[in-house]
Amino acid sequence: MVLLLSAVSAASITSHSITLTLNTEGGAYVQEEYLLRLNNEDLSLVEAGTVDWPSFGVAKTVTKPSSDANIIPEVTQSDLVIVTLQYSVPEIIDSVERKGKQEVVGVTEKAFSFYDGSVISLPYDPPTELVIRVPSELSIASPVTPPAYSTSVEIDSDGEKYSVFSWNYRHPFSTEKFRVGYETEVSIQSQLSFRAFVEDVRERFGNPVYWLVAVIIVVIAVMYRKEIALLASEAFAGEPVLEEDVEDESVT
Repeated sequence: MVLLLSAVSAASITSHSITLTLNTEGGAYVQEEYLLRLNNEDLSLVEAGTVDWPSFGVAKTVTKPSSDANIIPEVTQSDLVIVTLQYSVPEIIDSVERKGKQEVVGVTEKAFSFYDGSVISLPYDPPTELVIRVPSELSIASPVTPPAYSTSVEIDSDGEKYSVFSWNYRHPFSTEKFRVGYETEVSIQSQLSFRAFVEDVRERFGNPVYWLVAVIIVVIAVMYRKEIALLASEAFAGEPVLEEDVEDESVT
């Protein structure tokens, strides 16, 4: 019975942790740690260095363009294997809100594979922990959404201080929006960009698409005003004349 169970047992993820360390340039260093339970056959593949990790469910959680992952497997004394993924994401932040010269940017639901396009849900199976570390020199825009399970301050060995926000399987969340944002000043170049112009028009006058449609209609009307006038005159040329109009014309 023991031999049979060991033969049919498959790899399973026992736990998963994701740590994002943001930098002031809008990128992040990501470290993910998977704890896997493997059978003897799978362990031999790990020792031989011939494991197809994605087939075990080990993959990047951050979907933004990133560097190749450095994969570090560590076999424990039991049948558990700790697999660490390390990679860099040059641009992980999204624009959240802009008010004048101030803009709120940060990590949103769009950065993660467990966002399905409408809802982001922190996985409970396997138990998952998400940690986001923000340099203390960046001004956090409150509130963090959803509220973090725990918050703290950490100091790295190089003296860099970070605000740390953590969510885990004890209080898993399922929400439409995920926000860990911070305030930054909009550069002059950004203010003059087409994107900034569209955002400014939207804030001031509503959806710019309607304004664009209106402008196009006006331009067409001006360009083809003669043709439009001719069509209008032809359209009304066959209209019946009221008797009152005829009497008025005869009197005149």
